[in-house]
Amino acid sequence: TDVSSENGTAQLNTGTLDLDVGTGALGDEASCATSLQLLRSITHAWLRRAYSSDCLISNELLHNIYRLVCDTNAHLHDPALHRVLQSLLRSTFLKLVGELQGLGATIVSANFQT
Repeated sequence: TDVSSENGTAQLNTGTLDLDVGTGALGDEASCATSLQLLRSITHAWLRRAYSSDCLISNELLHNIYRLVCDTNAHLHDPALHRVLQSLLRSTFLKLVGELQGLGATIVSANFQT
């Protein structure tokens, strides 16, 4: 899959997609693979715009992207995509805690609540 993004608009050229999203259910991964790739592309475009041109709109969208996907009233809500994002966040959290412990930090409290 070839995804290109300019000014926050993503275009998708269909093809095969190799996606590794961690421990999510296979059905969820397959059903939202294209959605996740588009979300990544749009998020990267917003990040570039927020840093390069100090765009406040892109900055606000970045701060609220998880809420926009999780909120059942939001237009970006997709239950399968939400589950895959939770899986990705959980694995990132565990990697961060493991990396901190590997560097010698003592973890007093760590909690991943979604």
